[in-house]
Amino acid sequence: MWGGRSTTTICRHERLAHYLVESYTKAVTVEFPNLFDTVEALLQNPNPEIENLIAVGLFEDIQNIASHSDFGAAPFRQLLGPRSLLLWEEVDARMKRAAAWAARNKPRWWQFWRHRRGFDAERALEQVENPELKKIIEADYRKMS
Repeated sequence: MWGGRSTTTICRHERLAHYLVESYTKAVTVEFPNLFDTVEALLQNPNPEIENLIAVGLFEDIQNIASHSDFGAAPFRQLLGPRSLLLWEEVDARMKRAAAWAARNKPRWWQFWRHRRGFDAERALEQVENPELKKIIEADYRKMS
C-alpha cells in the first residue's frame, strides 16, 4: 500500500502513461481520442478520488515521461476536453511551483560540509541500462526546460 492505494494500481497507471508516450513516438494514436474522451466523461461527475487518480496517476505521469522526449507533453494536451484540460493545467502548475521552490531552497553555504547530494535524474537516465528502471525514473522525475 502507498498513499492508501495499492502499489499495483499505481504501477498500472504508470504503465498506461508509458504506453501512451511510446505509442505517440511510434505515431500509433488511433486509441487516443476514445481514451481521452473517457477520461473527460469520468471528470464530469465531481469525485475527488477519481480526479486525484487521473491527475496524479495519469496526467502527472504523462507529463513527466513525455518531458524526457523531444515532443514533450504538448501533443497530449491537445487531446483533452475542457475539464481534463483544467486538471492537466493544475498538475503542470503544481509541478512548476515545486521546481521553483526547490530552486529557491538550495542548501546554504554552511550546509555544504554535510556532503548533501541530491538525486540527479538526468544523469541517472544516461547511466541506467535496465529499461524498466529507466521507465520508473522517467515517471517519477520531470525534466524541466
